[in-house]
Amino acid sequence: MGLIEILQKIVLKYPEKTAIIDALNGRSYSYKYLFNDIKSLSFIFHKSGIKPDQKISLYFNNSYYQVVSFFSILYMGAIPVLIDGNSCMEEILKFLASSNSTALIGEIDKIHILQDLSKKKDLSIIVFSNNKDKINNKKITLISHAYIKKNKKIIEKSNNKKKIILFTYRGYGYPLPVLISEKAVINSIKSNNYLTEINSSLCISLILPFSHIFALSCNVLSPLSVGGTIVIIKSVMPGKILSFIEKYKVNFMITVPTLVKVLIHYIKKNNFKLSTLKRGIVGGNKFSKELFNEWLNLTGCVLLHGYGLTETCAVFCNQWNNNKPDSFGKTMKGTLAKITDETGNELPCRQTGKLWIKTYSAMNGYCSRDDLNKIIINNGWIDTGDLAWKDEDDFYYFVKRDKLIAKLGGVTVDIKEVKDIINKHPDVQNTEIFIKKDDLWQEKLVCKIKTDKKLTKMDIYNFCSKYISTTKIPKEIIFFK
Repeated sequence: MGLIEILQKIVLKYPEKTAIIDALNGRSYSYKYLFNDIKSLSFIFHKSGIKPDQKISLYFNNSYYQVVSFFSILYMGAIPVLIDGNSCMEEILKFLASSNSTALIGEIDKIHILQDLSKKKDLSIIVFSNNKDKINNKKITLISHAYIKKNKKIIEKSNNKKKIILFTYRGYGYPLPVLISEKAVINSIKSNNYLTEINSSLCISLILPFSHIFALSCNVLSPLSVGGTIVIIKSVMPGKILSFIEKYKVNFMITVPTLVKVLIHYIKKNNFKLSTLKRGIVGGNKFSKELFNEWLNLTGCVLLHGYGLTETCAVFCNQWNNNKPDSFGKTMKGTLAKITDETGNELPCRQTGKLWIKTYSAMNGYCSRDDLNKIIINNGWIDTGDLAWKDEDDFYYFVKRDKLIAKLGGVTVDIKEVKDIINKHPDVQNTEIFIKKDDLWQEKLVCKIKTDKKLTKMDIYNFCSKYISTTKIPKEIIFFK
């Protein structure tokens, strides 16, 4: 049974139950409504020229039609390629090239970038919008919400072996397209559902980007596989997030440590109650026992600390009745782990070494990168690029990364990529970048730039913003001659 069949089974069981709520617009979509839109959109995509096995990129900030598009592409046997909605033009071009995408789908809020991308040969652009006047471009296919509802035609569901592509970084200076089979994702969903004990009473907030594996598997696909409700919170403002959690009676959240800190600060100042919020999962960076206790005492909500990679999906997590918050938990179902020294010998408890994973939810590999696949994967074991240790109860603890990346509040940043971009500036002679601890973001990038010109921080910021998303630009810049 694939993802489409799993969703179809839930539709038959809970046709009128709310599947998705768009909190910002106050719109609700039932499971029956969602699945009808998936089938209708599959035909529209087919009519627009999308064929099975083609790679189709999705460029959204979290939205209902992002979810519909994802399932519609799977329905017709094509391969969804998930692009972070905060990516700039140059990043998108890298994603499209490395994944060999033939089409890009987005919403009207991305029109300024989509208009520019429409100039690219052999790339179809599809945009969701109800306002035809905003698009005067024959190379862009416009799909209105009304058109989807009016369309009654459907195509036959594809029996192709389904695949998904997401992106990650490992410090090589460029993004890596990770190819994951539908079977691997379903294995991850089953393991997550078993561990978290979720069911149709679930009402979960979607705040983290759907384009990342953590949100995709645990925050979207797991809830839809049990008949839960997803509340899409398309806001970075803590007050809005907390208001929507209260309004829609969210009882489960997926989050990162930085967001936990921000929400704690805001709750204390504004007296939010969050009476329905009882459980959640936190990942993406190191999580302390002190932060766990502060959140629990303030909200009554238990956060399980977990761990995973784009290459593996979620593979570690604590348990409700067996929780060591400062660890990232035990291995989940279908996962093996080991810690080795530099020569590959497995280490005993409490000794730090390289963390390796073997799991049923592992990637097929990096697209068209057999050279890297041979380095990262060894007899089915994946090198996480992280150093860790385990205790006598088989709980694992993160120590540090053994790769040239930083985690800025949960956002993965390739240090070499940032360095290479700054070095492109005509007035920069040399660049050094290092990671510094930060109270809120946990880490920040500090950049030392050698130059004999009168450069300012804004000069570097404006230059970098052409090539990378603003969250990746170093916050601290030091000039020297």
